[in-house]
This record gives sequence, C-alpha cells and structure tokens, in this order.
Amino acid sequence: MVGTIIGTVSDVIGRKKVLVANKLGYFISIIVCTFITYYHLHPYYFLIPSTIWNLVGGYSVMLGVTFATVTSYSPDEKRFWYIGKFI
Repeated sequence: MVGTIIGTVSDVIGRKKVLVANKLGYFISIIVCTFITYYHLHPYYFLIPSTIWNLVGGYSVMLGVTFATVTSYSPDEKRFWYIGKFI
C-alpha cells in the first residue's frame, strides 16, 4: 500500500529523490539486520528492518521508479534493451 502512494508522489517531487530515499531505507535496514545477526538478538527484531524497508516503499518502489526512469530517458528504439538489462 505504501508503494502505490510513494509511486504517485515520485511523479510530483521527482523520481530521483524517491529512489535515493528508497535506497537509503534499504541501506539502513541492511545495517539493522547486520546488528541483529551479530548480537544474536531475538528473531522478532527482524520486524524493525522489515518495517523500515516497507515504509520507504520496498522492492515495488525500487523496481517501479527504476523502470519509469529508464523508459523516460531511453530512446524508443532501444528501450527494450535498456529495460532488459534490469531484468
């Protein structure tokens, strides 16, 4: 649900800002996962990085904004090949 809202907001404030926020949230969640694993915390603590990652849109925003950026900047005749590199 958050992904659809963030995807719509990316058209208003810019795709680059949304993509940077998404990658930053992913980085923070990976760091939190590393600390949870390193300190052998209870598995319930993995809900924290999952919540962080989902609040910034998760994988759906990362894919959607990336594909939208590629399609808007690539020429029509090479668009298929540029999108194929991400798949």
